Amino acid sequence: MRAFRDKFNHLLGNTIVEIQVGMGPAGVVRYPSYLEKDEI
Repeated sequence: MRAFRDKFNHLLGNTIVEIQVGMGPAGVVRYPSYLEKDEI
């Protein structure tokens, strides 16, 4: 995230006004990751 901020700092607040960070399927971090079709 710091690297992203440093690289795109000149765009933050003007061109980039929102950032969403995904935490994996269904909004959670799981290891190993799973496919939705396995959640029946």
